[in-house]
Amino acid sequence: MSYCRWSDGDLYAYRGADGFHVHVTGPVMVAGKVRERYVEPSAQALLARVLWLGVQGCDYPWDALRWLKEDVVAEVSEKELAQ
Repeated sequence: MSYCRWSDGDLYAYRGADGFHVHVTGPVMVAGKVRERYVEPSAQALLARVLWLGVQGCDYPWDALRWLKEDVVAEVSEKELAQ
């Protein structure tokens, strides 16, 4: 599942087999404010990373947050069911 596409801004964020990935491009990455790639262990961590990247100046579609939040809710529900 892709949350952000390059055509929508400076990020490409998606769920991979080994975690949640964010690839960054654009002026913010070139200026050295952020790294080119991040891998997060959970949807919650990915949401926090995308929000942080937005504060750093990365452009991304706000629709991406809706999809991320849905995955965060599903992730939290799964943990609660497991307990």
